[in-house]
Parts: sequence; structure tokens; C-alpha cells
Amino acid sequence: MNPRNITRPLLSWGVVAILTLAATGCRDKEFKVAGTLAGAEKEKIILEKADYSGRWQTVDSTRTDSNGNFSISHIAPSSPEIYRIGAGDEWVYIPVDSTETITVNGDLKGFGTHFSLSGSDQALQMEKFEKEVHALGLHPDAKSLEEFRRGVYTRYLQNARGAVMSYYILTKTVDGRPLFDTADPDAARYVAAVASSFKQFRPDDPRTRLLEAAAREGLRRRQESKGVTRTVQAEQIGYLDITLPDENGRETSLSEVAGKGTKTLLVFTLMNQADSPEFNRHLRQLASTRGLSVYHVSLDADQYEWREGARNLPWTTVYDPEGAQSSHLLQYNVRTLPTVFVIDGSGQITARVEDISELPSAL
Repeated sequence: MNPRNITRPLLSWGVVAILTLAATGCRDKEFKVAGTLAGAEKEKIILEKADYSGRWQTVDSTRTDSNGNFSISHIAPSSPEIYRIGAGDEWVYIPVDSTETITVNGDLKGFGTHFSLSGSDQALQMEKFEKEVHALGLHPDAKSLEEFRRGVYTRYLQNARGAVMSYYILTKTVDGRPLFDTADPDAARYVAAVASSFKQFRPDDPRTRLLEAAAREGLRRRQESKGVTRTVQAEQIGYLDITLPDENGRETSLSEVAGKGTKTLLVFTLMNQADSPEFNRHLRQLASTRGLSVYHVSLDADQYEWREGARNLPWTTVYDPEGAQSSHLLQYNVRTLPTVFVIDGSGQITARVEDISELPSAL
């Protein structure tokens, strides 16, 4: 199959690497990616890492020599991360824990599928998983997909102990659809298992809370698919507070709006996107007809244009000057914009929605 038809995951778990300088002024700790690409003479090689909103950003680059050899060293992440190496318009994804050396060998033609990884157990597992995904094909039937997910869980997730690759697997998409889509009731139990693993081994990781929310929503849908109408008893998670300036410059916190007895929508978006007026129209209709509170976080580059648009909205609007580098995007693991979180009257996150058309059912 053509690897270009596979939609690459929008990873939203990237953490900005922290420079750790010793008192003696020694070099920052680094990891290394090196290897050989057959047929690549003086070919540009790019190393990328996802920002908080899921967009991949170039962090380093080099060129192969006349024999296709290359090497890139980069500051080691403060916690395990996924990077990717690009050649031409194809990519290979690499788990990086700390200061290891990862070796990538392959062919320039069809690099996304014709490659090998070595240097760590996670790298070896990543190679196996990616090739299994390609072998699955773009449009598997329901039975084949469930058999594939069951095998992936056994091989990569069951004993992952909160490894970053397990989160990567849950966000992997093929032909625009997640392999483990919480909208699919059969996938819910796998998401719940990974959420439990993260809670045990990575309790302070911001991804843990969002995994728990996704697992709860998936299990609710699983119960509904079986005709179970009673409320599913599950541990709820509280929101993480946010304090940002509103359109008048007043510092306004999410806690001033949420947890006051009515449902609150926590919205992350760009005010000046082409589809924002339509999005806000739907949001306005839902808020007015269902009596919802809204805390609307905008990440626009142009603060003046944002302020002009915010003045026309009948709810709490705040501006995050950090934009795509916002720590709040990391805290809530926002992968795409817009993203909406539903917070119930007691201040618990009950749903996450990335498609406004699914918001009514989530409410």
C-alpha cells in the first residue's frame, strides 16, 4: 500500500525539552539519531517533534553524505517523547526516552515502510507496530480491525507500564480515523486499560487525566451500545484551573465559571479561523438553549483581532498569548482546534469533543 495514504497521528503529548545545565557548564544531555538511507545522496533529513496543538515542528536537520549516511544529535527530552525523521515526503516515528542512540536504516524510496529501527526496546517495538499498521490496510472490516486491536493490546499495551509509545498507539490514525476510536464501543476497554496503566505508573503526567476522561466516555458509549441505560459508575476527574486575561484585560479563572451547579464548556480554539463564525453560532445556540456556561480560550496570533471578535460573544472569553506553545494545551492534551471539554455542575470533566456536531450527544 502507499504509505502516503496513511494519516499520520496528530500527537498532542509533546513536552518542551528543558535545558539542564550543570554548575560546571557541561554540555546538555543529547540523544542521537543516525543511520543510512539507500539511494539518498546529499538528501535532506529532518528531525521533527509535535508542538502542543499537534503540529509537527522541525527541531533539527542535516544531509546524507554520498553514501546515504546521516547523523543528528539533539537535546534530550526531559521525559519520554515521540520524534519523527523525514526524508522526501515520508516519515518514520521514533520513541526517545533519554540519551540513547537510535539507528534508522532504510531506502529513500518508500522510506515510510522500508526501514528498520534499533537502539532501544521501544524502537524495536515501534518498527514492528508501524509495519503491522501498514499491513492492516486502509479499510479493514470490523472483524479484522477488532482482531488487530486485540493483538496490538497483547503485544504492546498490556504490559506497557505507562510507556509513551502506548499513548502514541492510541492516537494512531489510518485514513483519518483512530485505530482506537472512543466512538467505537469495542475500542473502549483498550483505552480504559491504558488509562489505568498511566494512572499507576505516570500519575502526574497531564496525559493521564485525559486518558481517564476518554476511557470514561468510551465505556459510557459501550454501555449504551449494549442497551444499558443506567448511569455507568466511574471515577470522574476534576478540571485543571486556567487563569488568563479576558477582552478587557481582567485576569479571569476557569474556576470562576465552572463547578457552580451548571454545566460548563471549556473551549480551546482560534477566533479568526474561517470556520470560527459557524462554530461560534452552534456554540451560542447550545449555550442558550441548554443553559450552559462557557470559558472560551483563544490562541490567536493577533490579539487585537481576537479582542474585536471576543466582544461579540455572550460568554467568558480569554486570550492565551503563548498560542501554540501554551502550557494549557499540554495540560489538557489538546490535539486539534477547536476542542471542547464538558465540565459538569460539580466541576468534573465528563466528555471531550473535537467535532462540534457531536457536542449535543456529549451533553
